[in-house]
Amino acid sequence: ANTGGGGGGGGFVSDLAGGNGGSGVVIIRYPSTRNTVAPINGTPTGTTVVDGFFGKARNFAGGTDEIGSTWGLETINSVEFWVYPTSWTTANFVQVSATVSVTAGAAGQITATGFTTPSCYVNGVLGTCATTALTLNKWNHVAVTSATAVTPGAFKIGRTSASMTGRIDEVRL
Repeated sequence: ANTGGGGGGGGFVSDLAGGNGGSGVVIIRYPSTRNTVAPINGTPTGTTVVDGFFGKARNFAGGTDEIGSTWGLETINSVEFWVYPTSWTTANFVQVSATVSVTAGAAGQITATGFTTPSCYVNGVLGTCATTALTLNKWNHVAVTSATAVTPGAFKIGRTSASMTGRIDEVRL
C-alpha cells in the first residue's frame, strides 16, 4: 500500500476497494487526538477501478455511484483529494457529515459547505471557494481547510444528494 506523505506526516493507508493492494480510492486519516493513525474503510457502490493520479482510483458514472462509510467522533480541519471531472454537472466529491461537504458547481467552482471560513486550494493555488474552479478532463488537486474543526459523521465519496462523473483518488482527512 502507498503510505503517502503530507497532511502532517506519514500515515496508515486504507484501501476502500477492499484492501487488495491498491485497487481504488485511498483514505489516510490523521487523527488530532492521538499519535496513531486509523483507516477508514468504505463500501463502494457502482464505482469501477481505473488508473488514478497515484496507482488506481475510483470512477464515478453518476447515479448512485458512491463510497460510503461511518466515522468515529474525532474532528478534522481539512479535506484533500485528487479529482478528474468529466462533465460539468453539480459534483459532490466528499461528504464529511450530513452538513459538511466539498462539492463543485455547474461551472466547476468549489463549494465548501459547513466549514467555518474555509480556505480553498486548487492545484496549490489559494482562492475564494465560490470562484476557484477546476479544469475539466484533467487531474486537479483540491484542499479545503478551516481553523474551526468539524465533526465527521456519515462519510461519502462521490455522492451526497447528487452524484459526480469522473475519478477521485487519494482522499485525505
